[in-house]
Amino acid sequence: MNARWKGAFIALLISPGVLFAQVGWKTYTNARFGFSLKYPTNWGTKADAPNGAGAEFRSPDGKILVIAQGHFLAGQSLRDFEEALRKRFEGEAITVRQTQRGFILEAVGRTEVTLVHFAARAGNWASLEATSPRGDEDPFLNDIFKSWKPFLEGNYDRAP
Repeated sequence: MNARWKGAFIALLISPGVLFAQVGWKTYTNARFGFSLKYPTNWGTKADAPNGAGAEFRSPDGKILVIAQGHFLAGQSLRDFEEALRKRFEGEAITVRQTQRGFILEAVGRTEVTLVHFAARAGNWASLEATSPRGDEDPFLNDIFKSWKPFLEGNYDRAP
């Protein structure tokens, strides 16, 4: 097999479609604030925070961190949260896009890219944040973000 075809064959073997078929998925549901997401079974997880606000997920190589969390707005607005994130990522290239329930913020630094999807409903908020090395985005991140459901129906801790 010549080098050109060998490279194409290897790329086919490790393409995202093949990877997705090889890795199973688990569903995390936050029992306190009622949000969920799916993540690959080979990712590490850090259990719910002591206050039940959320959990962390890390890629097998440890390079990518995903944090899912929620809580009460406690008198804060979406704009307050957006401004806090802008301050946190000051000096980085920041893009913000408004969504139906909140916003998506992308911060591109010299070495990392962080994507935050923030949503609010009534007196609660939920967020999904992923940080990865710049230029080394994981093929599973898109599916994790697509699977995120910030406000599940049911008996969850909701602000009055």
